[in-house]
Amino acid sequence: MVVAGCGSSEDDGSASPATTTSEDTAAADTTAPDTGDRETDDTTASTAPATSQPVDGEAADDPACAPLAEPASIKISALQLLPYLPVHIAEHLGYFDEEGIDLTIENLRSSEALPLLGQGDIDYMIAPVSAQLFNAIDAGVELRWASPLNTANPESMNGLWVKAELFPPEEDEFDWTKMKGRTMVSSTGHGGVLTYVAGPHMLEAGMSIDDITALAMPSADLIVALENGSVDMAWAPSPFWERLVGNPDFRFVEGFPPEPASDIGIIAGPSMSDRPEVAAAFFRALMRAIEDNLQGGDYLEDEASRQLIAEAVGLEEADLDVEAPNLFDPRLDPGDLEAFTRNQQVMIDLGSLLEYDEPIPVEDLVDLRGLDAARECLS
Repeated sequence: MVVAGCGSSEDDGSASPATTTSEDTAAADTTAPDTGDRETDDTTASTAPATSQPVDGEAADDPACAPLAEPASIKISALQLLPYLPVHIAEHLGYFDEEGIDLTIENLRSSEALPLLGQGDIDYMIAPVSAQLFNAIDAGVELRWASPLNTANPESMNGLWVKAELFPPEEDEFDWTKMKGRTMVSSTGHGGVLTYVAGPHMLEAGMSIDDITALAMPSADLIVALENGSVDMAWAPSPFWERLVGNPDFRFVEGFPPEPASDIGIIAGPSMSDRPEVAAAFFRALMRAIEDNLQGGDYLEDEASRQLIAEAVGLEEADLDVEAPNLFDPRLDPGDLEAFTRNQQVMIDLGSLLEYDEPIPVEDLVDLRGLDAARECLS
């Protein structure tokens, strides 16, 4: 696995991994194939079954479903965290090689990756949608949402947690007016997940973005800030929320909406706008890796799978002790794309987040050509 960059490991999603060095990466790559026939040792064979097959014989014979005739290079920003797992697994086990893609993974936070994406220095970034993304598109930067990556686990309590003194046990619903003049924190601050999860409730309570202070800090630090009383509410990503479960000083308020467009997704830069066949090959590799290795929510229970995942992502096995891991759909179903319109409208209504007054049409925000072509090819 090629891991470049030195960005912080904290972002919306998961635990901070051990740093992966180039020597570690080279060692990990010794298990990856050099050709289209994946070979694994005994510890990984059970987690890398045969490649998923096309839908039917007609699709199998379709030249559009064949690996790229000419190898193509792709650079993607994907943190070494569990929500980004499909990209790391697909690279580690040679799925991208099979499709003719030379993949480089940059370990960058979304705030670092976004300008590089707009400049064409990287081709994809993995991140939740944000006000920064919407504003860049409105300014004419050719960025497009290209695919979902994971979906919320209904058993997870990855989301907003608040001091119990503001949400006592006898209350069934949180009174958002109690947040006036108080501080919320996430790894992205204003304009990200805090906004489109908390935003609708704030608007119902007659609040604006000016009624709260929203801060950004690394995921591990924001839990400490909540525990020591420095902030009143925090977005606790996996697995950090598990530290709060059972603690009477805090209560869970709400998690991600059950719609792929509001969770972590894959954003394409201008360098991918005229390479739909390369995008299709990229998504075929990703979908097959999910189908073969990450089905359901029990992929962290098998010891061989845990070893494979820890090696592929550059994590310690202790980082994989997650009660409700991220879920990955092998079809990468984009779901209800009108979520983008709703999220923009919330940001507009809250004020001071977007630099425009009307939501950007969905067709100007997304480019599903590569994903749609891959979905047609694969079962």
